[in-house]
Amino acid sequence: MFDTPYVPFVITATVLTVIITFFMAFTLVLLNKRQNRKSQQYLLSLNEEQENLMRTLSMEIHDNVNQVLGAINWNFLALLDGLQLSQEKQILAEKIKAMTDTLFQDTENIGHALNPDYVARKSFIPSIRDEADWLNATGRLQCDLEINGQRQEMPDQTSLMAFRIAQESLNNAIKYSEAKKVTIQLNFGEQNFDMCITDNGKGIDISTIDFKKGTGMNNMQRRAKIVGGHISITSIPGKGTAVTLVIPNAFTKRTL
Repeated sequence: MFDTPYVPFVITATVLTVIITFFMAFTLVLLNKRQNRKSQQYLLSLNEEQENLMRTLSMEIHDNVNQVLGAINWNFLALLDGLQLSQEKQILAEKIKAMTDTLFQDTENIGHALNPDYVARKSFIPSIRDEADWLNATGRLQCDLEINGQRQEMPDQTSLMAFRIAQESLNNAIKYSEAKKVTIQLNFGEQNFDMCITDNGKGIDISTIDFKKGTGMNNMQRRAKIVGGHISITSIPGKGTAVTLVIPNAFTKRTL
């Protein structure tokens, strides 16, 4: 055992070691929390910039593009008024009118989908249903919507991030998958929410660098992180792709 004169020194040294170790651990935890807070603030700032850009684009579509399309439609009808057309040209005129009507409606839908305020007012499920209806109306593929569990309202930011992730997933399915069918599955738990979007397309190689660093994938991961969720993607060549979003405590408003 230690000699008696050294006992106070050993005790003091031990206490100091414990205090210093605790202080260092506390400091590291505090720094880590501060870094996570800064990272979260950066993600929120970046997302706010993107949403503001989308809001501006939405207003431009509404105020300018739709106005021009409306003028084209009215001028076309005025041009036809009083003209005696052959049956063949009448059919062609009706097709042109139908195409301009479709273009007008599609740009209006796109403008609404881009506007975060419109999505917040409409709420999450109706906005997702609109996306499914629009895809079905295009005739390019079949889009089914399945809702499971007791429906609950999510905070506006959580709803918006989930909606943007759905938009990105559906856009990828249209552009790249060559799918004939897409299914959107919304699962409401007591505390958690998950969304799975699957298609029966050609699949993708998710191991490639281009896929991992792609803008669309980064955007989905960033938006999921903002609301405390995570994204997983599974794909089998020739058998389609599944994008799954999981958000724990999805119905509680998050704070920094």
